[in-house]
Amino acid sequence: MGKHPPPAPSTTHGPSHARRERLKQTECQTIPTLSNLFPIERYYDAAYKVLEAHDAAMEAHRLDDAYVYGKRFGNFASKALPTHDYYRSPQPKYQRLRIKCETDLGRVIDQLEKVAALMDVEERERQKREEEERKRRWQAEQARRKEEEARRRAAEAERRKRAAILAHAEARRKAEEAGEEYDEAAAAATSSSDVGSAPVVVGLTDKLDLLNELFPQTPSGVGADQKNSELPPAEAMSQLFVQEPSPPPYPQTPSVSGIPIGSDLPLPLPVPPSPAMENGHATVPGPSAPPPPSYTDAMGKPGDAMVPPPPLYASVAPQGSSIVAPAGGVHPPPATRTDSNGGVIVAPHAPTEWNKRQARMEATVPKDEVTPYRKLRHRLSAQYQDLRKRNMVETFFLNTYQGRNKLPGRDSTNGCAVISPLVAARHLRNTTSSILPDRTIERVIDDEAPPILEAVRSKLGLGQGALIIPSDVHDYLVDRKMLKQDKFVGVCGGNILDSKHIGALVNMLHKGDEKKDHGLTKLAATLFFREHVISILKVVNGDGTAWFDIVDSLPHRDSDVLRASRTRCKDRNALEITLKWYACSKFGETDRNYIDNNLWDEVMCDFDPRVYQGFVWCQG
Repeated sequence: MGKHPPPAPSTTHGPSHARRERLKQTECQTIPTLSNLFPIERYYDAAYKVLEAHDAAMEAHRLDDAYVYGKRFGNFASKALPTHDYYRSPQPKYQRLRIKCETDLGRVIDQLEKVAALMDVEERERQKREEEERKRRWQAEQARRKEEEARRRAAEAERRKRAAILAHAEARRKAEEAGEEYDEAAAAATSSSDVGSAPVVVGLTDKLDLLNELFPQTPSGVGADQKNSELPPAEAMSQLFVQEPSPPPYPQTPSVSGIPIGSDLPLPLPVPPSPAMENGHATVPGPSAPPPPSYTDAMGKPGDAMVPPPPLYASVAPQGSSIVAPAGGVHPPPATRTDSNGGVIVAPHAPTEWNKRQARMEATVPKDEVTPYRKLRHRLSAQYQDLRKRNMVETFFLNTYQGRNKLPGRDSTNGCAVISPLVAARHLRNTTSSILPDRTIERVIDDEAPPILEAVRSKLGLGQGALIIPSDVHDYLVDRKMLKQDKFVGVCGGNILDSKHIGALVNMLHKGDEKKDHGLTKLAATLFFREHVISILKVVNGDGTAWFDIVDSLPHRDSDVLRASRTRCKDRNALEITLKWYACSKFGETDRNYIDNNLWDEVMCDFDPRVYQGFVWCQG
C-alpha cells in the first residue's frame, strides 16, 4: 500500500497540445483543388462562410469549433486560393478580394494563438480537477482498505471465539465421559495456545449468538423432516470452524436434544405449537404463530457486518459515462476512470458541433441504388464500345491541336475556354452546310483563338498560359458580336454522371428549351468539365434526324501523331453515353475515391469532380 498517490501524467508541448492535435487529425489533410474555370469569387464566398463560423464560435467561446474553423480558413486562404489563376490579377476587384482575405488571414492567425492560450487555461483547470479527483479516489481507496482490514480482523476474532466455544464444549463432554472434573482455566489456556494468541474470553452473549446460528427459527409451513432434523455432532460442527480438528478417540453419543452430554450451551428455543390446520390452511392463528424474534433481531446486531461495501463508481462505470451531479447544484469534475496503477484515465471530450457533422446524403437516393464508380465505369465503357462497333459513335482527327504553335501571338495553350465558344459560333454562322468543315475548326485553333486569348488575359491581368473563366470569354465575344445574347438558349449544370443532370443538357441540344421547339434548328453548346472546355455541335440532317459532333481541341494520339479530335454521336442516347464515358476518362484516383465516398451535394459542387456546366446557343 503506497503512502502517496501516483503522479499525474505530464505533457511536453503545453497542456492543450494533445487536444489540438486530435482536432487536427479530424480534418481532411488534402487541400481542395480549385477549378480555374469557376469564378474565384465563389471560392472567396466559400472561405468567408468558414470565417463566419469561426467568428461565431469565438464569440460563443466554443474553442474547439473556433480552432477547427480557423485552421480550415487559414489553410484554404493560404494554400488553396493562391492556386487560382485569378488570385494575383491586378484588376481592382480581384486586388480588393485578395487584400481583404490576407488581412482576415492575419487576424485569424492571431485568434488561433488566443484560442490555444485559452485551451491551455481550460486544460490546466481540467488537469487540476482531475488531480483533485485522483487524490480523492486514492484517499477513498486507502480508507476502504483500512475498513476492509478492520473487518478482516473482526471476522478473525469472531472465528476464534466460535472455535473456543466449541472447544470448551468438546472438552467438557470428554471430561464428563471420563468421569473427570472439568478445569475451565486449564481448558482456556489450552485453547488459546492452539490458536496461537492470547486467551479468548467467551461471554454469554457470544454463546447465545452462536446458538442462534446453530438453531435458526423454523417458520411455519416447513416440512417435518426439516423441523425434526438433528444438530450435527459436535466434532462435525468443530470442523466447520477449526482448520485441523483432532479425530475423536471413540464414537460420541448425542443427547436427546442434540446437544452433547455435559455441554454448558443452553437448550434450543422451543418450536412454537402449530395451529389447527384445515386443507393446508390455519383455522386459528394460535398464540405463537409468528416466530419470536431471534437474539440478533432483539439486540439489533447488524446482520450484514461482513458484507463488503459497494464498489467505487470508477471501477464499474463504462468509459465515457457521466457522473451524476449531487443535489444542491454542485457539479463533479469530468468523468474519469482509474487504471490498474491508480492513475486517472480521462474520458473523451464531449462531441462538439464541428465533429458532429456528417457527409450530406440525399434522402431521395436509396443506398442500394448508389453504384460504385468502378462498376459504373465498366458499364459505360462496355456501352461506349458497343456504340462504336455499331458505328453509332465515330471519331475523326484534325490536323492541329491547341498549343501546337508556340510562336508569340500564335500560342493557343490552355485556350480551350476561347476555342470552344469560337467553334460553336462558327458552326451557328455556317450557312453553306449542316456540318462545320474541319478546316474551319483548325483555323479557329491556330489563327483566331490566340489573339483573343492574349487580349482577354491582358485585360484581366492574367499570365501567359492562364486559364480563363468562361463567363469572361462569353462577355468578350458578345461585346464583339461573335455570339448573340438573344440567341442564348439556356445553361445546364450538375453531376455529369447523373442521367437527369447531363440529360438536361442533351435534351436542350436535341429539342431546345421549353418555350420553343428547336428540333430542326442548328444548335451548339460549350461544356466545361475538369478545367477543360469542349464544343458540342448539333448537325441537322436532311431526313430530320440529328447528329452531335463533340470537338475536343486537346491533343490525342493518332498513329503516333498528336491531333485534336471530332467525335460524332448519331443519336441522343449515343451522345449521353459518350459524355459520361468522356467524364470517366478524366477522373484520377483521388476523384474516384471522392465519388465513392460522397453523394452529389449542390452545396459542395464547386469542389466535386463530377460538376459540369453547359451553355447552349441556337442559330439566328
